Amino acid sequence: MALQTSGSGAVPALSMSLSDINVELGESSLQLIDFYGAATSFSGILDDGQVEILEFYNKTFSAGSGPYGSRALHFFRFINDGGSKQGWQDGELVSAAENSLANLTDAAQSGYAIVEETDFVGYEVDDGQITNGDTIYENSTGATLTNLRPGDDFPVGTQVLLDTTANKIFQIDTSAVVSNLTSRTPATPTITQESKTSGTIVIGITGSTVVTRQYAPFLDGVEQANVVPSSSGSLSDTTTLSTYTYTGLSSNTSYALKVRGENTYANGSDSNTLNITTDVGVVWTNNTSSISLTGNSGKYDEQDILTSGDPKAIEVTVGDGGTSVSVAQPGAGTLELRYADNSSMTGASSYATSHTGLSDLTTKWYYQLRYTEQGVNTDHTSTGNTITWSNNGVSDTTTGVNITFTNTIGTPP
Repeated sequence: MALQTSGSGAVPALSMSLSDINVELGESSLQLIDFYGAATSFSGILDDGQVEILEFYNKTFSAGSGPYGSRALHFFRFINDGGSKQGWQDGELVSAAENSLANLTDAAQSGYAIVEETDFVGYEVDDGQITNGDTIYENSTGATLTNLRPGDDFPVGTQVLLDTTANKIFQIDTSAVVSNLTSRTPATPTITQESKTSGTIVIGITGSTVVTRQYAPFLDGVEQANVVPSSSGSLSDTTTLSTYTYTGLSSNTSYALKVRGENTYANGSDSNTLNITTDVGVVWTNNTSSISLTGNSGKYDEQDILTSGDPKAIEVTVGDGGTSVSVAQPGAGTLELRYADNSSMTGASSYATSHTGLSDLTTKWYYQLRYTEQGVNTDHTSTGNTITWSNNGVSDTTTGVNITFTNTIGTPP
């Protein structure tokens, strides 16, 4: 609405009184008018820090299909908790967006139900859509505010309404003013690479989780197991960092990764896509398929020992985290291993059933086996005993360790 000139004189004189303006707006003729607040909606008026009525001459505030200050009927949902009314509370905003009673602060939820009421959005800020700063009224005209606000039908405190007309949720204050307006649809997150190995990729997921119940990660277009954000459902969850780990990946392989937010109302838009190549993995080279420890000259009443002879070798490339080795035990006696970084076995370790922390700087290990008889008079034969080498979750196993031991010297017990 533009204020009109009477046409009398060089300086335009306004033909409408303030009372007329109130009536035009559907208010009481005695309603106070906030000229300073109105001036913030127009450029140039506040340049000098002062407001004069004349400065509003010939200015029109309008957008969309109707003038500034028009009102539109909206449908609002809230909670009836057994006779009294309330909005959703801070921390329950995912449920608010989902039009749900799930995961409310009051776990009992006895007698709770979601109910609906119509009221009018006053487009004080922008015509055509509900906006932070708008006021909710009970009627299409007049100054009566909605009863759906703290201090009226709602208890004092943070109260959040669901607007099913605009499909948004918002906080309403004691003056029925809208704030923290948020779409019911989960926001679009941004993902970044946190770390990677030959078999895993860890990403960071950053975004608003005010209405996000879960994140859906994708690997080369295939949805993976969903992950719950580190925090969600609160007004403060506007920049939340969560992490997700892709596992079971192949080494030295490129993968396309993306994530979207989800709740039961809607799925959000996909995040940016990361194309990440996993590290080159640990590779074992083992040319030893079988090792035999054979002895048929054991002595009765003595504990005998067999060794595997010349050392065997195994190679590892791109070790990361240290090598370990373990020897599976036969049904009788003890099988042990010692290792060294040279074929002469100079500086070799002691014999043991397992070793850990072998240096990644060594890429070729030499080793020997030792079998110790169980007791003093125990013959033993077994096949398929194993030696397992591991580094960074990648293992190599020799399955052909065969033992044949017999006591023949001396007098049997």
